[in-house]
Amino acid sequence: MANETVGIALCAGLGTRLRALCPSVAKAAFVFAGRPLAAYGLSVMAGAGITTFGINTHFMASTVREALSPALAKLGHEAIFCHEEVLLGTAGGARHVYDALGGERAVIFHGDVLAAADLELALAAHRRCGCRVTLVVAPRLIDDELGNIFVDEAGDIVGIHGHRRADRVGALRELKFCGIHIVERSLLLEVPADKPSCWVHDIYPSLLASGERIGAYMMPGFFSDMGTPERVAHARAILQGSAALRDRLGIAAGALG
Repeated sequence: MANETVGIALCAGLGTRLRALCPSVAKAAFVFAGRPLAAYGLSVMAGAGITTFGINTHFMASTVREALSPALAKLGHEAIFCHEEVLLGTAGGARHVYDALGGERAVIFHGDVLAAADLELALAAHRRCGCRVTLVVAPRLIDDELGNIFVDEAGDIVGIHGHRRADRVGALRELKFCGIHIVERSLLLEVPADKPSCWVHDIYPSLLASGERIGAYMMPGFFSDMGTPERVAHARAILQGSAALRDRLGIAAGALG
């Protein structure tokens, strides 16, 4: 396992904003177009050759296991489920799962992300840049509520939610984060174990403050943060109008209603 890239699906969130659509299951188990929401990310990771998976759980944990175990079986894989009695956040939760998996690096996929991503290209870009972490990003539209990721002319991330690298000046481009991280083992082991922490608000600002590079891979495909009913409806409308996107995501004709 020392040379392996492992896959981590973050599925422990409370999902309060999406509760109106899934009152009896966790957000990651919410069925969209015939499949549990987090199954799409697992499929993307499996498509890139990842065979070892870990999934964190907290709220309605049994619904996550019941929904995703069959989804993984269809892909020919199993996963280690790591329950959190207390929410550990995106970074703390990933570290908790990584301790059970090991591996050279981890692809960390947020469980509420729907993305037609070419993860093999993202992994290749990560290896070329030589950074300990690469974030998958996408262009930010002028009316997009997501954003606050800033890259410099070299393509490095130099600003995240008000935290900036002091040594980088000049014109910056604002992008949005797609909920996919590629993180090397050395950085994962720096995340405090069994203590809540967040990649975006705790770990990455520390890297920026120290001047460490954070890579960015610009994803050319479709992306949607499915965290609210409005975003689910927006994604549904886009996919209903694009057979190519439906094929890319493995969504059967008629599954969108």
